[in-house]
Amino acid sequence: MIWPQKGAKSTKFKFHIQYFQKATKVKIDYFDFLLRKQPIVKLISCEDESGMSKDKKQITVFYDGACPTCVRDRFHYEKLAGNEGKNLHWFDITGQESVLQSLGIDPQKALRELHVKIENQEILSEVDAYIVLMEKVPRLRPLAWFIGRPLIRPVVSRIYHWQVDRRLRRTGRL
Repeated sequence: MIWPQKGAKSTKFKFHIQYFQKATKVKIDYFDFLLRKQPIVKLISCEDESGMSKDKKQITVFYDGACPTCVRDRFHYEKLAGNEGKNLHWFDITGQESVLQSLGIDPQKALRELHVKIENQEILSEVDAYIVLMEKVPRLRPLAWFIGRPLIRPVVSRIYHWQVDRRLRRTGRL
């Protein structure tokens, strides 16, 4: 569902609507979106009530949809991945604490680290999750190999946590 966010600027609404329309091929009237102050559309797809994909072959990416940087990164990844990213299901963790807990993911940790559920239903986080995603895109495979090196991985992890913690503190979510 798409909900108007309190205090958000109209350009932010436009970006989210344009991104949503591009990703789902659903047309939304921008002014209707601003006036309703309620969900506009609930997508009916291969998802159950929690929004999780029922397709076991699909990789589920748990991302923070309330983070503009995360949404932008998702958009860039989808552009780079092209057809390679077709088997990804993006799950917004915002307000989904009970679903995350039922999967064995700590909601606070999910805010601080990227999580993916791979084909064999194993949940990976942090650098391992990024490596899985990067390996799906031919252009990013060398980078996935590089950040997976034993001497590089801890450095990347530390920088990643520093950036995420800084973002969460700046937005008052940590």
